[in-house]
Amino acid sequence: MPRKQLAESMILCKGNNTPALKCCGTKRISEFYDSWSPFSDGKVNYCKDCCKSIFEYYLEQTHSIQAALYFTLQKMDVPFIKEIYTQMNKLASDGDINGKKTPITITGYMASLQRKTSMKTIWTDFSATDIDLSEINTKLQNDNVKKSEMEKFILDWGEQDEVKDYQFLEDTFDRYTDGITFANQAQIDKYRDLCLDRLRVRKIQEKRIDKSDNMETLDNIQKRIDREMAMLKLDEFESARPKTSAEQLLFEKIRLIDTNNVTDIYSEPSKGYDLNKIAKYNKDMSLRPLGNMLVGNRDFKINLEDIEKYDL
Repeated sequence: MPRKQLAESMILCKGNNTPALKCCGTKRISEFYDSWSPFSDGKVNYCKDCCKSIFEYYLEQTHSIQAALYFTLQKMDVPFIKEIYTQMNKLASDGDINGKKTPITITGYMASLQRKTSMKTIWTDFSATDIDLSEINTKLQNDNVKKSEMEKFILDWGEQDEVKDYQFLEDTFDRYTDGITFANQAQIDKYRDLCLDRLRVRKIQEKRIDKSDNMETLDNIQKRIDREMAMLKLDEFESARPKTSAEQLLFEKIRLIDTNNVTDIYSEPSKGYDLNKIAKYNKDMSLRPLGNMLVGNRDFKINLEDIEKYDL
């Protein structure tokens, strides 16, 4: 007699009733990846079809296989192991000994991971991930960046390719303007122009701007940066910090005095100016009476109430 086949157990997928995944819900246990997490029942919460859909969603959002894999594994509570990803990436780009290239998929990653049975008690869940999110190549916007903040970034800097570009611009602006009190909006705009040129240089160096698509060469941008730094007096390295607006005004006045008649630039009060009226008091209250006494004149009379008008 043929052997009786046992009915396969069924599991409810976490993607059940999720509009983005459109999962039917309960599926056979063989349709789930194994899980090494001590907090699972031995299977990943999402079925294989849902894991594939999650991977494809993040791939569309981030335009990065590495990022899509990272975020999908995070949902599955499976660790992202750099060693495994590096091996898979090499097979995808260079191929095996026969030159056959194998694209990176969530199925391929899970198969490579679970062949490392000796690591079963170490690579248990996503907390065992050995790569930081900052190392992941992704264009996915950080959820911590609020919509209002992003709108402010765009207003100040225009549309940029990645969130990290806005952070670079803000950090560069803060470094250049530390301790400076702005005289007007035009001064702020000049600093922003300088920061944007710095970003263009970085994009070219990181090969994010193709030379054929770039209207300006790196040399032209660098020359403009030099002119902007000279205008803002940021190229004066004798000081450890940028000049404040008050210092810049003082230096400009010194320059004008060097090239013009000092009386045309800055006028001082007349020499010997009796600011506190002490000289007038001595003349009226001491010298004149003494002179009148010596010569016998009596035409110098002082009312005692007049003393109050002298601010001693």
